[in-house]
Amino acid sequence: MNRTKIEYADYSWNPVTGCYGPGGTAEQPNWCPYCWAKKQAERGMGPYGQFPKEQRFRPRIWEERLLEPNFLKKPSRILVCFMGDLFGDWVPEEWIRKITVTPRLPWVKHHTFLFLTKNPKRLPEFNPWPENAWIGATATDNLMMNDALHYFDRVEASLKFLSLEPMLEAIDPGALYFVDWVIIGSLTGPGVNPLQKDWIEPILLYSERIGLPIFLKENLLKLFPDLPRRQEYPGVRR
Repeated sequence: MNRTKIEYADYSWNPVTGCYGPGGTAEQPNWCPYCWAKKQAERGMGPYGQFPKEQRFRPRIWEERLLEPNFLKKPSRILVCFMGDLFGDWVPEEWIRKITVTPRLPWVKHHTFLFLTKNPKRLPEFNPWPENAWIGATATDNLMMNDALHYFDRVEASLKFLSLEPMLEAIDPGALYFVDWVIIGSLTGPGVNPLQKDWIEPILLYSERIGLPIFLKENLLKLFPDLPRRQEYPGVRR
């Protein structure tokens, strides 16, 4: 488990890594062109270097990492399986159960575990979620957001959130009423960034109206430095 540069978390915990992308399979992957995790794995960083480049982002479980949160003393926000998608259709249920049992252990109740996926249809399979698990879905457009909200309705969790990163089109702010936290980020790396400032402002106005905490990532604030520096965390709505 490593300290992370992701602003809204303290550590990343990656007992399962790799991904075939939304709707992808081993035979026909559908990797997101902007995927940061895939680029990191293919560079051969850390343990990934032991595999041929074409196998570095293949889904795998690292059994030796399963107990890592047990040794973390200070209460921390832990981002789970950021180097893959734990709830991809290709991930065996057994792997997921080995990981989702951890937040339920009495000696890690002081930590908060952030689960984030692009495949929210599997989230209800693991109901009910413990109090210290924040359940999230990535949505880059309205279609993904509406899909996430559909499955969130069946998720038994104390906190549900959306990560609008990268935000690829203007989304309907009113839909955010049904979540407890929203993270917004821009596209990073080479390529054209479609994000526009006037996509963000309606979300900020609406969130102020309903008291919804918003976390604007640094990559977004660098793009639009005159935006208010809102980096809020979930809790009681203001």
